[in-house]
Amino acid sequence: METLDKMAVMFRALIISSNLERFTIKNLEDDFKLLEGYSIPYEAYGFRQLEDMLRYLCHYVQVHGHGDYVYITPTPTLNGYDD
Repeated sequence: METLDKMAVMFRALIISSNLERFTIKNLEDDFKLLEGYSIPYEAYGFRQLEDMLRYLCHYVQVHGHGDYVYITPTPTLNGYDD
């Protein structure tokens, strides 16, 4: 299993590479499964829901809204460039 930081970097890359105006948790789940071949194992990292995991990863992604109205964006870097 990937480290939590590696998962977060992958999430961020999936969001950035998307052409969607609003990237939802469902979009992330679908893109991740297509790329990796399995669902995001958020429970293995100790989270009850994927949204909880994403909110924890605030240095990588920002979660906007709650419940059915959640969308996610990459967290801007301090220097303006992707690390």
